[in-house]
Amino acid sequence: MKNFFAVLLFKKIFVLCLIVVLLVHEQVSHAQALPTASFVVNRAVASAVARVAAARGFAANDPKIAATLTGIGQVSTSLNVASTAVGVGMAVAGVPVWMGIAASLGVVALGMGVNAWINGANGEVSQAQISVAATPTGNKLLVDAPAQSLPSYSAPTIIDTAPLWARAVNAGAPIYRSPSECYANEACFALPLPPDQPSFRYTADWQGKTLLATTNVFQFGQWYTFLTQPNLTMPTGVTFTWEFAGVQLFPNSTGGNQITVYINESTSGGDSQGLPSYSRTNTYNNVGQVYGQIGPQYYPDLDQAAAAISPAVKTAKISNDTLARLIDQVWQRAAMDPNYQGVPYSYSQPVTEADVMPWAMENPQAVPTIDDLLSPASNPGTNIVPISPEATPTTDPGSNPNPNPTPGTSNNVNVINTPNVNVTNTVRIDWGDNPDWVPPQSDMPGEIMGSITQLFAPIQRFAVPSHNAECPRPSINLFERTIVMDGHCALLDAVKPTLYAVMTAVWAILAAIIVLTA
Repeated sequence: MKNFFAVLLFKKIFVLCLIVVLLVHEQVSHAQALPTASFVVNRAVASAVARVAAARGFAANDPKIAATLTGIGQVSTSLNVASTAVGVGMAVAGVPVWMGIAASLGVVALGMGVNAWINGANGEVSQAQISVAATPTGNKLLVDAPAQSLPSYSAPTIIDTAPLWARAVNAGAPIYRSPSECYANEACFALPLPPDQPSFRYTADWQGKTLLATTNVFQFGQWYTFLTQPNLTMPTGVTFTWEFAGVQLFPNSTGGNQITVYINESTSGGDSQGLPSYSRTNTYNNVGQVYGQIGPQYYPDLDQAAAAISPAVKTAKISNDTLARLIDQVWQRAAMDPNYQGVPYSYSQPVTEADVMPWAMENPQAVPTIDDLLSPASNPGTNIVPISPEATPTTDPGSNPNPNPTPGTSNNVNVINTPNVNVTNTVRIDWGDNPDWVPPQSDMPGEIMGSITQLFAPIQRFAVPSHNAECPRPSINLFERTIVMDGHCALLDAVKPTLYAVMTAVWAILAAIIVLTA
């Protein structure tokens, strides 16, 4: 019995300790840091619009350009409040970003997306795209970026060409040896080890001693076709064909990809041998291995995509076509407002890549990146999107998005109607010589407090006026009797203290409103 109670006590202590550990255990958080505003896109849109308007015959100081930027800002502000578009979450850490505005405008949509140019390690320039794609599980954010190139493949000399993989090596296929299955006394040991980089892979022989590895899915499909060709002996006069027909990447359940290869198989000239001729396309699903994150990646929302996008993609400059489509769509919506007073939008002359290219070439450092599209379009605490060449982010929600002008410059100066105004020299007022003038002497703090005290003096003197009124007690004669109706007086007398306090407060509030609004 004593052992039973000891075990029971031990269990209780163990459970208690477990609960305490769970309560005090520091939870690991994978929450993404709040994105910071850069306003690079805000400035780029404003500057490019002004450049396009100037190219269409509008003077740089034409007030219509300023009105255009105002209209675009209003449209961007209305779109900024929505953090989702086309069924995919377009906010980062709960904060609306420029990518959400682009999605609301249809710039990030099925069949198209945000394009950016990536400079590779070997100097090559390739394009990445971010769009929304329809998958078997619904719409998802698609990030399609080029893979990092594998190191140059040095093909060894293979003497024994009997294995199919050896013939593939001699034909130029990037075949590597398995680190665990190929041994030093075997022919495959002459092959290099596979690079530890994302790639498409396929076991090149049935023993698993060699493997095909490449970052080019088209090349993968071609060599897969070569390595899977049947070893058939055909009758005389019969031609057998095994040809690569295509390859596709399809999303799997984990957001990655699976490879599907199509191969044309046919025979001809077999009628004389009693064999029917045929031609068909074979589909081979989920072949090979997708090693690492390579190929299009699918994410349920922008939060997960932003966390997984590589630095090479984030720092890539968006294409002129993407910036042009963004400007064209937001300008078009701004012009739909009945109160729009800006540069007219022409449906027959939409903003194109050719319109944006001159500005981008003149201002290469001002072209936004993918990371800029993942940053907020407005200051913290507000959804207002400023579209201006001078738009600057701030951490103060209530401050002006445009900072105070630096010394020697002027802000809010009408240089259109007064073109010769001097906005460089400081404006001074010459009061003239007046030796008898004496500055007024006053106790400013005392006067200010005295004014405030006098302002509330009527409230301080307020008192509820006294009245000699009595509760009315009407009476009527009914059936030779006089009936006095005074029940309400008794009720009011019962609640008199409470009613007095309530009405006193009401009168005080009304008095304060009258004084403060005077």
